[in-house]
Amino acid sequence: MGETGNTPILDNPGSKRLLRRKGLKNYDENLMDELIEKHLGGSLRKKNRTQEDLEKETETEAMIALSLGFPIDELLDEEIRAGVVSELGGKEQNDYIVVRNHILAKWRDNVNSWLSKAQIKETVSNDYARLMNAAYDFLLINGYINIGVSPSFESLIFEETTETSVIIIGAGLAGLAAARQLRSFGFKVLVLEGRNRPGGRVYTQKMGQEGNYAAVDLGGSVITGIHANPLGVLARQLSIPLHKVRDKCPLYKPDGNPLMKKLIRRSNEERQLLDWHFANLEFSNAGSLSNLSAAYWDQDDPYEMGGDHCFLAGGNWRLIRALCKGVPILYGKTVETIRYGNEGAEVIAGNQVFQADMVLCTVPLGVLKKGKIRFEPELPEKKLAAIERLGFGLLNKVAMVFTHNFWGEDLDTFGSLRESSHHRGEFFLFYSYHTVSGAPVLVALVAGEAAQLFENTDPASCVHHVLSILRGIYAPKGIHVPNPLQSICTRWGTDPLSYGSYSHIRVQSSGNDYDILAEPVGGRLFFGGEATTRQYPATMHGAYLSGLREASRILQATRVRQNNPRKSIQKNLGQNIDILLDLFKRPDLEFEDFCFVFDLSSGDPKSLGLMQVTLGTCCNGYISDDCNGKEISSQQLNQPVQLYTVISRELAQDLQQVTGGHSNKLSFLCQKHGLKLMGANAIGLLGGTLISNIASSRRSNPLPDDKDVESDDDAAVDWLVNANDDFLERINVPLDQCERLRKKEKESGGRMMKIDDDQENRFQMICEKKRKKLLRGLDRKGFKK
Repeated sequence: MGETGNTPILDNPGSKRLLRRKGLKNYDENLMDELIEKHLGGSLRKKNRTQEDLEKETETEAMIALSLGFPIDELLDEEIRAGVVSELGGKEQNDYIVVRNHILAKWRDNVNSWLSKAQIKETVSNDYARLMNAAYDFLLINGYINIGVSPSFESLIFEETTETSVIIIGAGLAGLAAARQLRSFGFKVLVLEGRNRPGGRVYTQKMGQEGNYAAVDLGGSVITGIHANPLGVLARQLSIPLHKVRDKCPLYKPDGNPLMKKLIRRSNEERQLLDWHFANLEFSNAGSLSNLSAAYWDQDDPYEMGGDHCFLAGGNWRLIRALCKGVPILYGKTVETIRYGNEGAEVIAGNQVFQADMVLCTVPLGVLKKGKIRFEPELPEKKLAAIERLGFGLLNKVAMVFTHNFWGEDLDTFGSLRESSHHRGEFFLFYSYHTVSGAPVLVALVAGEAAQLFENTDPASCVHHVLSILRGIYAPKGIHVPNPLQSICTRWGTDPLSYGSYSHIRVQSSGNDYDILAEPVGGRLFFGGEATTRQYPATMHGAYLSGLREASRILQATRVRQNNPRKSIQKNLGQNIDILLDLFKRPDLEFEDFCFVFDLSSGDPKSLGLMQVTLGTCCNGYISDDCNGKEISSQQLNQPVQLYTVISRELAQDLQQVTGGHSNKLSFLCQKHGLKLMGANAIGLLGGTLISNIASSRRSNPLPDDKDVESDDDAAVDWLVNANDDFLERINVPLDQCERLRKKEKESGGRMMKIDDDQENRFQMICEKKRKKLLRGLDRKGFKK
């Protein structure tokens, strides 16, 4: 766009058709770079260009915008709602679209650098300043530009810095995307994660033996369509190669023979082939076909991102690790209660209370369906009904690392048909990760009804079954199939922090339920995750985009109340008495009828805290005159009552040593040291300050920035492998020995403990549940303790 202001508008139908045809081609990062260089070159930095240059540039920028998910000649619904133009359908809208496409093209030209308004002004005429501001602000706030993990973004903060605080529940893709975006907007952010690792359902596990290790994705694994996919931007910023999942996918019959489609004549083979495709649909939806809505199961197809499906070299943990950098995350914090209201929000995890202005909940739909988080007040009936209607199903995996690749270098996938329709999803599809994992890896998928049965099937039997399928396919070809070096069986359905894999539209549900689940409640409680996006459910990029969406919503909600005086966190959560009662539910020191709470940020013996004592009729001489009879009636004194006083740590410890019972302790406090007991409402200014400080100290301090994480890939893999989830279980024995152990278990009715075996080619399997202590932090190779 030049200073002449004669920017051509996309009103030529032939140009539109040409762009649409070009947009249908497979998207390739390198090809797009070549396109930008060929058609634009350095023209973005030149103001004096010919009319022909401008026309070519406008056409190319429109094609780039199309590849990024924007219509060529229309506004997005979000743009219309944001009011980016004063009138729809006219010249102003056309001019806005050209400016918007220009900004998108400049951002796409270099996703590693922050794109500022000043840079846009260098190439856009002042005549379009208002449209430029509207387009830039919309694209920035909604996460279409300046997103990701580029180091150049870390020092740049949004112009409207705010003191608003946000607690994000869940360190998966949605939570991490929102956290980074909100921090760039200037918000105070803290992420609470129930696991002892980040990523949620994106989980890369280190597998194999010394000299033959692999990084294997046990959860989300495939980037489904690279067009407009923000995960592609992250990979580009991190210089991580993407491997296209090749189209070739041979199918094998139950007897191991290849399925020759031209020779299918028998109805049995036709039925088996149909079952395989049904299983593939069940894999796509993480649910049995019988449970899917016939009317709406594919409602998201129009929004599907185009381009190739890809594996990320080295595993998706590389994206997670980069997204975590600089984000304060507390691990091992399983949230039990979320309280929210007009004045603020509060999150309870274990024995800790976290307080903020807003809360973003990104937990999986399975957790919401199980009712594992208590909401106070209860969620609106409409949202509860949507949670109930939506489906949340299973996809399980058997991951195996071998000594060598026996299935061939030219395959990324192959399929296996089953005899019975009831077992059609059992190991129906195999993924080969040998091109991206670092070692020969096969992953067998289990979908539909079979995935449910798989949850309760002995893992030794599962792996034995998978090996029998592989040997049935390759033995007739004279190819030996060895035992795997290590195998892992997932159990996502029994994982207490997910209870499943991803969402789908069940019978009597529709895409509207995704929208309802995404709706904020009261301007304080927000929801993100793959089950909150109607356009991209059940995908990693859908989860990521939902995080960006919620960051934008939180920013908008903050702007709405920016004219109101900001209240303190203490007042946001109600009266002091409510906070006081909550504090004493988890005292720091307790003996007899005495309870104490202190400021956790100070260990000074002289530092002050609060004491609560439960008394009966003996307390008359110790009650403060400040109570004045208003707090404690004579009737109350005939019943147990809680009274309070301010006390130092040192005096509390001295009190604990006083012998002679309750009365002696009260005399020690009130007569020797002159303390007076009072009701909660008479605790005074000092007491109110202490309540605020103590409550604040219990909001655990965020972890320091992750400046000590080593960039070495091996160290990073170690960082993740040390965080085995409870739903994964490990035992190291040869296959035959594992089967003997299972037989003994059945005879004894017990469960074998972990056994180590040093034999070569040992068979390693996760199969014995062993509860591990949740880590507060990781070793020196990861986050600080």
